[in-house]
This record gives sequence, structure tokens and C-alpha cells, in this order.
Amino acid sequence: MRERWIPDWADDVDDDVVTVMRQEYLPEMPPVTLGNTVLSAFMEIGPTLHTGMGEARLTQGEIRHYQENMGIRLTPWEVRTIRRLSNDYMYASWLAEKADATPCWQPEYDPGNAAIVAKSLKQYIRDLAKL
Repeated sequence: MRERWIPDWADDVDDDVVTVMRQEYLPEMPPVTLGNTVLSAFMEIGPTLHTGMGEARLTQGEIRHYQENMGIRLTPWEVRTIRRLSNDYMYASWLAEKADATPCWQPEYDPGNAAIVAKSLKQYIRDLAKL
């Protein structure tokens, strides 16, 4: 995802600015070493259900129907994990709606990252001034 990220303003700056932003500013995402089956099923089913009363976590029935439709059999642990992921997803979505919410992936403040971003933005402004 990091290598494919192209910001809206990428056409207005040098390629090296976008490269610096990709490499130094965007946070590293944790590697997925186990659980690809569970995560794939979770995203295929959908993280939540949309009901008349709003979002709800995935039910046992929804997961069972998914298994029947896909011709697979998840273990009880995988089903419990998918339900827990659904619940955690709903909770994180609820927290994200608050006015003072920070992105869940946002790293701790790092002066090195801030300096790189500031330098690339300064260069961007200088390049605009040349036009």
C-alpha cells in the first residue's frame, strides 16, 4: 500500500518528494504472518452488518451462511476471532467519530518525521513560488 500511495498533490511536486513521504512519513504497517484465512474471511463477509438500527457486529448466522456459500469450514476459534474483530472494528469506528480522535495507526511524534515533512513542504512552496 505504501508504494502505491499517490497523494492528490503528487503532480505538483517532484517525484522524490512523494518518495520521501512514502518512505519516511507513512507509518509501517505490521506484517501479517498468521491468520490470513481469518482476515480474508472477515473482510469478505464485511466487518459489520448494516441494520435498521445502525451497525451491528457479525452474527453466528452470517458467518455460517458465509461458510455455506463459500464451501469452507472455519474452526470455532476462527469464528470467535471474526466476531471479536467485528466487535473491535465497531468500537474503533465509534471512537473515530469523536472530534478529538486521532488515527489508530498514527505513530508517536517523531521529530525526524516532522523534519522530513517540513522540508518537503518547504520545497513544495518554493517550487510553487517559481511558477
